[in-house]
Amino acid sequence: HMDLRDTLFGEKLSHGTFMRRAMEELDFELVLVGCRAVSRGEMEFARSESRANVVSSRDLSRGDPESWTRGLTDWMSVASSVYVTIDMDVVDPASAPAVGNPSPEGISVSMLLDLIQACMGAKVGGLDLTEVSPHYDSGLTATQAAYILLESVCFLERSVL
Repeated sequence: HMDLRDTLFGEKLSHGTFMRRAMEELDFELVLVGCRAVSRGEMEFARSESRANVVSSRDLSRGDPESWTRGLTDWMSVASSVYVTIDMDVVDPASAPAVGNPSPEGISVSMLLDLIQACMGAKVGGLDLTEVSPHYDSGLTATQAAYILLESVCFLERSVL
């Protein structure tokens, strides 16, 4: 999900609007990778905002994975700093069902790790992982999330050595 809605259930501040609020208040370039289940308003905002770059999960599944990771590395290499936020909703619910908004056609954990690794050559100043709801499954999603975070930190450590 893009989290670029103007409002969600009448609220200006929510899990579905925070990225739009950030873009309104801060000067940064946004790269959203693996998006799906996008609202018309989010897509219109993203298309009208020159600082928003969107790659859908379908784009990823239909393209050459190496070209996407190279492209991501290129985008990140020109940035002065990078903050990586991993929304577990990006992963297909077959691998991570206990998330805030599960939607079909998510990406695999392997694809996500390749994309994260592509970001780590840049100047990463921070990293987070969101949208895990551990009470909604037997621990599969939390295990995947912990593994993704561990690998991400390892990628980051290797990139600074």
